Amino acid sequence: MARPLIISDCDGVLLEFCDPFIGYLAQVHGLTLKLETFALAGNIRHADGTAVAPEAFPALLDGFFNTHMATQTPVAHAGTALARLAEYCDVVVLTNIADHHAVMRTSELARVGMPYRVIGNNGPKGEPIRVLLDEYGPSHAVFIDDLPPHHTSAKKRVPHVHRLHMVAEAPLRHLIPAAADADARIDCWAEALTHIETLLKGPATCPPKPGLPNSASHGLLLPPRRRIMCPASSPAACCTFRGRSPSAPMASPSRAGSARRWMPRRAPRSPGCAPST
Repeated sequence: MARPLIISDCDGVLLEFCDPFIGYLAQVHGLTLKLETFALAGNIRHADGTAVAPEAFPALLDGFFNTHMATQTPVAHAGTALARLAEYCDVVVLTNIADHHAVMRTSELARVGMPYRVIGNNGPKGEPIRVLLDEYGPSHAVFIDDLPPHHTSAKKRVPHVHRLHMVAEAPLRHLIPAAADADARIDCWAEALTHIETLLKGPATCPPKPGLPNSASHGLLLPPRRRIMCPASSPAACCTFRGRSPSAPMASPSRAGSARRWMPRRAPRSPGCAPST
C-alpha cells in the first residue's frame, strides 16, 4: 500500500545552522557574520571590518561541515514531529551538500534521533523531488524547505506536491519573506506537524502529539492570507497560510538512514545565510 512521502530540507529546518556556523567562523577563522540580509556574501567580515570575498565562501562552508557538523543541534520539536510522521510516512532529507558530507550528515542526524535517508543535492530541488516521486510512488507528498527558490523549482517540476515554507531559525524569519510559490508558511514544527497530519489524515483523525505543545487551538485550516502565532514564539514567528491540499495518488519500501547523491544537469548555487539545503 502506498505511503505518504515527506521530503525535508536539513539546515535551518531540521538542524540549526546559523549559530553553529557563526561560532565556527569566529573560533577557527576570526571572522564575524552579521545577519543583516539573508546572504553570506558581504555579511562575513574580517576583524578589520572588510568583507570576505564571495569566492572564499565555499571553502568556509566545506570546512564547517568537515569539522563542526557535530555542533549543529536539532531544531525544536523537529525530531519528535518527524518520528510521528515516520510511523506511517517515508521520510527523506534532501540537502544541498557534497557526497561525503551527506554520508556524515546521515550519521549525525541518526545520532540526534533522526535516522532517515539523506540525499545530497546540488542546485534546484524540483527535479530530484520528481525522481523521488518516481521511486517511492507515494500516496501524497509534502516538501519542506526554508529557501523560496526551491519552492519555485518544486512548483515548476512537481506542482502537485504540497510545498511548506519553513524558516525554523528565529534570527532569519524577518529576513526571508513568505515564498510566493509555497502552499503554506509555518516556522515551527509543532504547528507544521498538525498542518501536515491534517492534510494527510484530516482534522478528525489527528490526536494530540506527546512531547509537543498543544497546537489544536491555533486552527490550521484558515482563510487565505491569515496569520497566526506559533506556540511560545515571538511576533517574528508568525505564519502565513494559503491552505492548499496535496494531490491524491502519486508503495514504498523502507529506505531509512542511507546517503545518496542526486546531481541535476544545471547546478547554480546562490550564497544564502544557510546553505541552499
